[in-house]
Amino acid sequence: MKLQVYVLSALMLSGCAANREFIDAGSETIRQAVPATAAIKLQVGAGEVVIRGVSGSELNAHVELSCQQGDQGCGRRVEKVHFTSQADTSAILISLEPSSMYAWHDVQARIDVSVPRDRPLRVQMGAGDLEITGMHNCVALDMYAGDAEIHIKESAVGSVSLDVGTGDTALVVDGKPLAGKRALLVGAELDWHDGDGWCQVLGDLQFGDLTVYLDSE
Repeated sequence: MKLQVYVLSALMLSGCAANREFIDAGSETIRQAVPATAAIKLQVGAGEVVIRGVSGSELNAHVELSCQQGDQGCGRRVEKVHFTSQADTSAILISLEPSSMYAWHDVQARIDVSVPRDRPLRVQMGAGDLEITGMHNCVALDMYAGDAEIHIKESAVGSVSLDVGTGDTALVVDGKPLAGKRALLVGAELDWHDGDGWCQVLGDLQFGDLTVYLDSE
């Protein structure tokens, strides 16, 4: 469901015009070893984000930035983009700064992240599109506006709880979609507790569509 607030957020991130020519404006990369007992927390203000669960114990994050040609304001905003990290034995936090989605006006960002698939993952995001694939452990999402897909190994999941303020939500199990229940005609909620695994999948999205896929592999 693409209602007005979500549309305005999407337009803000795309530069508000389909015919604009965008050029490369730089990139940033971070690599971080993840302790065996640590959960992973990712914070992103805005962009097109792909997170892949992989084997191993290293997190890799890379962002490609672009601006409209001749947009000096965008160039100044890009100069402020950088990754930060905090880590201990219980959790590692990777944040792409600036954290506010409003600071990304007219900046296009594609963020590719690979994380150890067997660690718990929590994502906090402002606006954009998000795809999470290949996870074998618990996933939690807190997002303001956009579309999000989460793919997680079915045998790891015990329950799924999803809440969308304005938009749609669904859970796909064995290829069959289960739609969320409508709340006040604009939002949707879904609670599923039929899994055999140990993990919870949690999703909270204010504006947009959220779908979780339980994968057999």
